[in-house]
Amino acid sequence: MTRPSLLKGFLSIMITVGAVVIMLSLHRLSLAQLDWRFLLLAVITITIASRLSISIPRVKGEITFADTLIFLAILLYDGEAAILLATAEALVSSVRVSTKPRVFLFNAAQAAASSRSLGDREV
Repeated sequence: MTRPSLLKGFLSIMITVGAVVIMLSLHRLSLAQLDWRFLLLAVITITIASRLSISIPRVKGEITFADTLIFLAILLYDGEAAILLATAEALVSSVRVSTKPRVFLFNAAQAAASSRSLGDREV
């Protein structure tokens, strides 16, 4: 197999895994827990917080304020709500930096899959 075909295969698998995680999260989501405060948290996370970032000293990387709000969503609401919030934030953020739909889907899928592993933890 060539390198581009391996990359396309990996992207396809990751997008599929992300889609499964999103569908499971939608199925298990408890709408009774969500209120206007979650809606406010989601709007702030998606529109403002993803643009605010802090550089990590001595490391080439940064953490966004949106990451902090997603962890807050895990603590205040169930993991499924945080997974969907992280997915929406990743989708919106990737639309700002790329024009390729495959990149949008991959970024959203990796956010969903990585948030799924955090959402399984009991506090």
